[in-house]
Amino acid sequence: MISEKIESKPIDEKETISDIETKAHHPTWEELCELFPDKYLLKDKPENYAPDTDLYVFEYGNKAIQIDLTDNPKNKRTYAMGHIQNQEQRKPIDNQTTYIFSAIKDKFKKIAIIEQVDIFYDFDTSTPTLAKWSITKGKEIFNWNKIDISIKRKGEKTFTKITEEELLEIDDLEKQTDGVRVMCRTIIKNENE
Repeated sequence: MISEKIESKPIDEKETISDIETKAHHPTWEELCELFPDKYLLKDKPENYAPDTDLYVFEYGNKAIQIDLTDNPKNKRTYAMGHIQNQEQRKPIDNQTTYIFSAIKDKFKKIAIIEQVDIFYDFDTSTPTLAKWSITKGKEIFNWNKIDISIKRKGEKTFTKITEEELLEIDDLEKQTDGVRVMCRTIIKNENE
């Protein structure tokens, strides 16, 4: 689907998550390079760049999220992964992460039905704010099938697994730890099966 980018404006009460979703677009390679400069250092799309991968970019507030959907026709599954980039020149909007990921989940549901596949989505972050978001609001959106949380405590050399409750009890992850890693997985089922 090709359409315009989302403008940085607050969601009014009449705008729905589906309205945000419809503003997602298939980007050109040049747009990807511009939106995600740290990820796309090549200015020309490599010839071997996953021809069976569909790319979507969702933008809202100062966030741009690229979602790659890669098909595996042998087992009727599609694998999804994303990359988040803050757009410093744009203003953040309250709850932008929750709104944009709600739109992404809605898009996944539609694709699962249209393509008649199950979509396996992995969310992996080492960003402290997204770590906590993933097990609160992110969990409400995606109803994760699996969550793995590890932290590197101050002065320790390795990461230690902890529970969701333990993660939420840490007031300031950046000051109280030397790192966090949260990996979540969900499966968006083809509801027509």
